[in-house]
Amino acid sequence: MATSCVGCGVCEQACPSNIPLLKIFKTVSHNVQEIFNYVPGKNLEELLPLTTFKEDELQRIGEE
Repeated sequence: MATSCVGCGVCEQACPSNIPLLKIFKTVSHNVQEIFNYVPGKNLEELLPLTTFKEDELQRIGEE
């Protein structure tokens, strides 16, 4: 959802529990895009976040 949700709201309409999925997906998408410096559609050759692993990403301060 972080890289492919288009915000159409169909998932929210279909949810039998009335969960605000669109709001959740937008929040998660924004956070993932910010953390990984990813802009959807900017570069078609760029690998999608969360589909690749870079050993040095998301290291905590002080870890090597």
